[in-house]
Amino acid sequence: MSTAFRMSPELEKLVQAACDCVGKSRSEIIRTALEKYCLELTKEKQVTWYDVLKSSGFKPIRSGRSDLSTNKELLRKRVIERAKRRSD
Repeated sequence: MSTAFRMSPELEKLVQAACDCVGKSRSEIIRTALEKYCLELTKEKQVTWYDVLKSSGFKPIRSGRSDLSTNKELLRKRVIERAKRRSD
């Protein structure tokens, strides 16, 4: 899909500087920047299971961590730890 838009001269210079810095095309720089921006905007509105349970009046036992339902790195570590315990 193709989309056209206008950039201020300052933004155009900034995009060109980024292109020169990393050796990528303007389209690639703009596409990457727009994707990161949109992901950041939508990340704030993601609803987790914790949010659903909390809004229903459920009172969870606090683990001290608020990111258990969204932290992929923590989940990966726990899965690896559990697999190691099972193989022992």
